[in-house]
Amino acid sequence: GGVLHMMTAMALGAFVGAAFPSAPRVEAMLRGVAVALGVWVVMQYVVLYFFDRVAFEGIIPWAFAVGHVAYGAMLGLTVSLVEERLGVGAGVSP
Repeated sequence: GGVLHMMTAMALGAFVGAAFPSAPRVEAMLRGVAVALGVWVVMQYVVLYFFDRVAFEGIIPWAFAVGHVAYGAMLGLTVSLVEERLGVGAGVSP
């Protein structure tokens, strides 16, 4: 389950990095946090609630929310840094 979770997170992270336009670091980090929290809300309160009630009742929601915030912030920062290093994006002047 953990490996599947991380592989899904990496695929979603790659999609988010490619789908959204370039942004400065802080904005990219905030965007990553917003997407990660959105995913957490849907998974926690829709998917788990309807498909795995034992997990829904057994996990600590704030801990998973904090984990998603950290992942989203690092996703945004990583995308911003990669764009900067490649010479593309909002943080690079021509």
